[in-house]
Amino acid sequence: MMPLICVDCDGVLFNTRLLFRVPALERIDRPARHALFAEFRDTGQEFMPRPFFEFALAKSYINAEEKDELIRHFCAATENADQLLFEDALPFLKQFPKSMLALLTRADPEWQLANIRTAKVARHVGQTFIVQGDLGKQDVLTGLAFRFRPIFFIDDSPEEIERARSVPGVVPLHLDRSRASTDESYPDLISVAEYIRQTLGSDVIGAKAA
Repeated sequence: MMPLICVDCDGVLFNTRLLFRVPALERIDRPARHALFAEFRDTGQEFMPRPFFEFALAKSYINAEEKDELIRHFCAATENADQLLFEDALPFLKQFPKSMLALLTRADPEWQLANIRTAKVARHVGQTFIVQGDLGKQDVLTGLAFRFRPIFFIDDSPEEIERARSVPGVVPLHLDRSRASTDESYPDLISVAEYIRQTLGSDVIGAKAA
């Protein structure tokens, strides 16, 4: 079977933390922000600026002026999504043939597709999967495992990595940009690429690219 590399977007290709470095959000402590996102996801929705910040207003995390400011800020960021790419994002994608790459991200489809298109990431991958819910990525990987082996799954979420371990043929690769690499994580996409190339061999990658 042909190998496949599934790459998450937020936190892996996109430095989405930059978006949250605004006063209206920085004044909310981290546990409260996490609780807000969890509450919003419990409604069955994924992040989308307007509904998310209207929800935050209703829950009294922000005021009406901050809501309008944040919606404008996030919508403007989408128009410049290429500026959110990590420095190693495009160099990583360009190392592998398009047919061997897929985006696998959990997000609101409209929001994430806009980011992907603006950043011109789609031209480097053969497939794009945008899922919702806790089991969305696991379900996609389970389906792909019938057609691809091995599947390298790159994600910054420990929870997503743990779920992926249950799917036969999937090699979960935890990307943790916040610290040095350990036996269970990688600090950047450069080290991830090295591992994948060593595992597959340059002849396999070259043959798939031909």
